[in-house]
Amino acid sequence: MTLAVVLVATLAAESPRPSISVVVRGAELSQQALDAAAPAALLRKVPLPNAAEPRGAPPALPQERIAAARKAYVNADFAQCLEQVADDAALTAALGQQDRANAARVLLWRVACNVGAGKLEPARRSAAQLAAFSLQAPAEVGSVSPEVEAVIARAYQEAGGMRAVPLEVSGTADAAVELDGRPTGCTTPCTLEVLEGSHVVRLLADGHEAVVKLLRVSAPRAALEVELPTAAPELAAAQWSARYRAAPDADGASSVRLLSTALRSARLVMLNVEQASGGRLGAVLAIDGAVTARAERSGDPATELPGLLNDLLVRGQLIEASVPLYRRPLFWVAIAASVAAIAAGVTTFFVLRPVETRVSFQ
Repeated sequence: MTLAVVLVATLAAESPRPSISVVVRGAELSQQALDAAAPAALLRKVPLPNAAEPRGAPPALPQERIAAARKAYVNADFAQCLEQVADDAALTAALGQQDRANAARVLLWRVACNVGAGKLEPARRSAAQLAAFSLQAPAEVGSVSPEVEAVIARAYQEAGGMRAVPLEVSGTADAAVELDGRPTGCTTPCTLEVLEGSHVVRLLADGHEAVVKLLRVSAPRAALEVELPTAAPELAAAQWSARYRAAPDADGASSVRLLSTALRSARLVMLNVEQASGGRLGAVLAIDGAVTARAERSGDPATELPGLLNDLLVRGQLIEASVPLYRRPLFWVAIAASVAAIAAGVTTFFVLRPVETRVSFQ
């Protein structure tokens, strides 16, 4: 093996090229430009997501069923009325969808039809739920009997005298918390003050699927811990498109983490290219969703791109800083190996060379 072959093979084995996805914002850059700018890496240009938000779920509490309950109440068919509004799962889902108005209507007709059927304890429980959820009595309350109005008024009065119970919500960090169909301004981990009784908690965070939980809160305190499932790439793409596509902080840590999930990219570079005012380049590198390096350069993007990408990938420890060939350790290893091979060849030649002996007589 010649010295040149040894050097090429050794140095090629020293630095395998990392594969990296690249998204470009601003001025256009071709795949060929990326290839030429960073030969030490395998850069794969991918488009930014432009996904529409998923269609909302159908209403958990169809208007038709609520209207049917009201009609059955008017007709004194209380069993049919209760059947129309008996679905607790639908009530929970409605509050998870922030449909507080229809949730209040369902609980109103539960109270009314239980009172009509002579079931006062279930009526009181439904009225207590109405108060615990802090739902306003709907306008239809004027269509029920005075007895029903009295049960509801008593529930609100009792709720007003109750002491709040601390509810500690934890799990996936920085998840937004909604309580009974309303935003709270709380992000996990945090503590809410709630009334005793049933409550619906919804947690949502970028890069995750939302989760709705129904829990019973009682004194002296309560706790809820929820780990949100990781969002599918399609959902993450819709979340990123809705929140960050036109945002000034699109290169922020939260945006880049979400974008990595949307694009299924373990290594991702977001490259911002500005041609105006002499040109400017900015780039951020994320590995497994976490930002590991940033780099900026001013000037003509075509000229500055190689230096920018080299700075970024070196800072992110994906490639090594360029050093002269003679300063690389493996260069001298290759030299030593080559010299040893040459010496061994010379020695073998002289040791194994045939020796001819001649004898003559005079």
